[in-house]
Amino acid sequence: MASNRIFIPQEALETWLADGAAEMYGLDVVLKDEQKTFRISEGVRVVREVSGGVDTNDLVGKCKSRMYLKQLGAEILEHSMVLENNAYDVVPGFLGVPVGATNSQELPAVENLTTDERLLADFLSKKM
Repeated sequence: MASNRIFIPQEALETWLADGAAEMYGLDVVLKDEQKTFRISEGVRVVREVSGGVDTNDLVGKCKSRMYLKQLGAEILEHSMVLENNAYDVVPGFLGVPVGATNSQELPAVENLTTDERLLADFLSKKM
């Protein structure tokens, strides 16, 4: 049975890295206790619509990548998102897709990353 994708709140990832419960290798996060590796990308969990409008994009309760939301025209700032006539509370974080390797020596080299992905990987590896 395959593992599911996960959402990792930014604060949780920072805590796990600081406590040594997780390690980062490029865009891969290894959760030590679980012995699982996830390839991460920036995302948000949409908590609620706060302007009183109809959630026409059906986003409440879902986790979406920042890239997808940007393509829809969303503007995200910290814990808030505006899309068309709607305003949302969001939780910033990362979407994780399981990868097979859990040993850092087995992880693929991060060679073909976009500029934003490189900046994120560099930031997280230095900051955490």
